[in-house]
Amino acid sequence: MSKNYLLTSFRNISTRAGFSFLNVMGLSIGLAASLLILQYVKDELSYDDFHVNAGNIYRIQYDYYRDGERVFECATAFNNVGTNLIKDYADIENVCRLYLRYGGGVVRYGEISMKENNIFNADQSFFEMFSHPRLTGDRNTALKEPNTTVVEEETAKKFFGNENPTLNFKL
Repeated sequence: MSKNYLLTSFRNISTRAGFSFLNVMGLSIGLAASLLILQYVKDELSYDDFHVNAGNIYRIQYDYYRDGERVFECATAFNNVGTNLIKDYADIENVCRLYLRYGGGVVRYGEISMKENNIFNADQSFFEMFSHPRLTGDRNTALKEPNTTVVEEETAKKFFGNENPTLNFKL
């Protein structure tokens, strides 16, 4: 029975080659597009999903409009936006300002002085909101004092070698 179906299908494909090719190509393009869209949606939904409070973390975006058309957009807000949001909306539990220092900066420790490009300034509430893993140091005291820093493991090895990186250094 199934041999008969296969033979009939093969005959139809061979007699209508152009039509069959068009159908197979349409099906292939449709499946490929569906898989790409699925992959994109999966990536967008998993953004920063490793944080414990990922469902309660939101980012404020600044959009500039001219004549009803968006001209500029960035993930930055003015300094007082967060504090005003906490005052105006009881649902907001915490706010953390995090911004990139454009142009980086020179980091010095002892005799070592290096230019670092990816330097971010953050409020002390950073570790209350985000659950980034850490190797050493206390999450509760990090960034509480002025001119303190948190560094990645690679940067710590670059500056401190095998020393304890929980020391302060100038930025």
